[in-house]
Amino acid sequence: MDCAYMEGFIRAIAGFTFCLIVAAALAVTAWVVKLLLFRRKEGFSALALASALLGIALGLIGTLVVPAFENAFAPFGDNLPALTKLALNFRYLLWAPLLLIALSWWPLRAHKARARYYLACFLAQTLLLCLVFWALYAPIFNVSCIND
Repeated sequence: MDCAYMEGFIRAIAGFTFCLIVAAALAVTAWVVKLLLFRRKEGFSALALASALLGIALGLIGTLVVPAFENAFAPFGDNLPALTKLALNFRYLLWAPLLLIALSWWPLRAHKARARYYLACFLAQTLLLCLVFWALYAPIFNVSCIND
């Protein structure tokens, strides 16, 4: 296999693992907060808190981290992967999952339906975190492989 594929694949797996660890840490944090602070609160969901925390993290990545990458990618010109261009141009849409979680609080009355919705949101946000990570680091993976 050539360098670009193998090195990029190995680094992507490491990045995806990091993203999954971050998502799992947020889920455990939400579960501990529920146990410690909201033990007897009915209707409070650790999944809702984990989804909200991950939504906040995605929004902050879009607002604070992506502009730094945009400055770093300025010398690349138009030679960026399509996913990277998408992440750079629509970075403020990373706040949308948090908005979806906030808007869903009242309409979903049934506890099981709400739990399934928050689980789906959490899993989708974890996938989005992995995609954003890949989009931001893909050009760097390619450049480092070429320079080796």
